[in-house]
Amino acid sequence: MHVPTVVTPALVVSSPFRPRRTVWFRATFTLSALRDLFPWRCDNSPSGAASWKGLFNCQALPPVPGLRNTTADGLSRDRALVEEHAVSESERGCSGYGTFPRGGVCYSGAFLVESLHARVVTQGAHHGYVNIKAVGPKHGQCFGAGYSQHGQYISVNAGKCGLSGMSYTIRYCPDQDVINLQITAPLAGNVMMRRSGCSGVLLEESQAIAEPVPPSPVAVQPPSWMQHGVSTAVACSGEKALPSDSELCYQGTLLVETLSVRVLEHTENGGTVNMKAVGPQHGECKGAVFHQSGSNLTINDAKGCGLDGAEYKVQYCSDQDQVVVRFVKPMQVDVALARAKCEASLA
Repeated sequence: MHVPTVVTPALVVSSPFRPRRTVWFRATFTLSALRDLFPWRCDNSPSGAASWKGLFNCQALPPVPGLRNTTADGLSRDRALVEEHAVSESERGCSGYGTFPRGGVCYSGAFLVESLHARVVTQGAHHGYVNIKAVGPKHGQCFGAGYSQHGQYISVNAGKCGLSGMSYTIRYCPDQDVINLQITAPLAGNVMMRRSGCSGVLLEESQAIAEPVPPSPVAVQPPSWMQHGVSTAVACSGEKALPSDSELCYQGTLLVETLSVRVLEHTENGGTVNMKAVGPQHGECKGAVFHQSGSNLTINDAKGCGLDGAEYKVQYCSDQDQVVVRFVKPMQVDVALARAKCEASLA
């Protein structure tokens, strides 16, 4: 069978020292291959058979439905995966895989009025020892706490180090050289501990352990690809109205700050509340008007209620029957207010 070929001028070379000359390239295609790659009906022939004469008189055919659906589904799936990966990487700000630098490095970070310090005393390929100290309401310290590393995730028994009563996930981010502490309970927050000096509050040299040995195994959070990412946001779902109980109060704690809310009256679209904050940001207000749209609660004027100077969003999560205050500034943290007994001071 004779296979038609197309010969096209591809490049014209001109030089002051040599005569101008044209370089030709020869490409060989079969008509059936072209027709499979590009679904055209050419030369207006009823059968749609391709011919060289009709290559310049073609119109596109609609794609085969099965092929179109498969391609579209594949592109949508790939796009979703890329977007999910990009979002998760953006949210985490934590990338790379590797161990801590050697040489007794230290990291420090702050969470509200709590400051955290850590010194990696010794480290092996996947385990080592660390000294940890917390200064603030959740104060505590420990020396020579054994840790193990699985990918980015660090597993350490830090209950006596100032993190008792808290649920958290620890990751080491080699590309950023930071420790990412993600707190999930009793409140949600994200603490970035960055490289710092090892003097002062941290950790005497005499506490170092000469050789790392495998620490006792403790629970470790599964990698993000197994648990669809670790979220620092308090769970919130459901858009029903607030319950119609005669006494309806919610209370939550943010370290040394206690927030209390009493719903006085409400409809599906809003109502009035009494609010009180006890702690550094103390305040109280009565009869504050709020509006409800979906799960979002908008308080018209919360001045003096203990939230002055903060940017926040309030939601009622009917599935969990809790009120969530999502702070944006001066820090990003979520506080869950659970159902509580109504105090006399909120009447």
